[in-house]
Amino acid sequence: MSMVSGQTLHGVKWSYRIVEPIEGDGTQSSLLFKASVLPKNESTRVPTWSAIFQQVAASSKANISIRAVIKTAQPDDKTARRNLQREYDTYCLPQVAKSLCFREMYDIIGDPQNFDDDAAETVPCLALEWMDSTLAKLSYTDAMHSYTIMKAIIETVLSGSVVLDGQNLVNTVYPDGSRLFAQPYAMRAPEVFEGRPHVHRSQTWACAAMLLCWMKPGVLGLAGNKCPMFRESWCIAKIRRLFPDWSPSPIDNEIRLAEFRYSEELINDLPSDIKNITPLEDELKAACPLPEVRDLLRRLFVIDLEKRPSAAEALASEEFQALAEKARRGPENMSETL
Repeated sequence: MSMVSGQTLHGVKWSYRIVEPIEGDGTQSSLLFKASVLPKNESTRVPTWSAIFQQVAASSKANISIRAVIKTAQPDDKTARRNLQREYDTYCLPQVAKSLCFREMYDIIGDPQNFDDDAAETVPCLALEWMDSTLAKLSYTDAMHSYTIMKAIIETVLSGSVVLDGQNLVNTVYPDGSRLFAQPYAMRAPEVFEGRPHVHRSQTWACAAMLLCWMKPGVLGLAGNKCPMFRESWCIAKIRRLFPDWSPSPIDNEIRLAEFRYSEELINDLPSDIKNITPLEDELKAACPLPEVRDLLRRLFVIDLEKRPSAAEALASEEFQALAEKARRGPENMSETL
């Protein structure tokens, strides 16, 4: 879909003036644009959360604009359109719409029926809450000693999973907050590489994997891989370095078996990117100075799907409660680990 700076789109609630395209990290299939939120008339207010910004603007006479992300897809990209429709359908669920764990959907621009209409010349757009920062942009070194920040991140991610669990849905986390329905290699649980489906407890692993990748970028996933043919094997080898005792469940798929066999070759003849990965306990001690966070990550990183906690169980666990207590006691706890 062609959009240019200054173009105005009209949604059900508000209008949106395109500011500029958002390049992203090159992995998303959707088209993204930064936009300003505009009242459609004098009686129409912009999103309610922006009231504080309006007050600041009025008192300081500053020109503060409320932003949004416009998300759409090319008409001929059926996968992107399907993903966009699933995202729209999920945001329409009352429990998701009112949850603070997800960015807010402001509006739909166009006819939702056109998501799956191959004859439609245009694809509807979603207008979503603009985030000035994401986890990917937050420096871990600036947050690693803060119980408050670590607790907030973990609680938000797990709480979002609990909401979707209640709707019989699964969500895959992504550090830049860019999409709900992708399955990044770094976040895949062991059972997914074995050919089993991504289920609720797989999401618990994904939460822990996201945090570990934030602490030590490249420790999981495709980082360092230069051969697209062996992407799965590369990722499997990294997990096996972190968890040397991992014994995969019986696999009756020849392609999956080949991926695991080649992962063994990678481990026997270690490339530097994989050789630098050590068992999880060593990685946690090197990367994470907060013992309560280390304890919680151990609780989430369970190879056996049946023994791994759900998101709700993780939030109720002794490990998370210990972290929450440290955060509740305030900033003075930072000095205990410095």
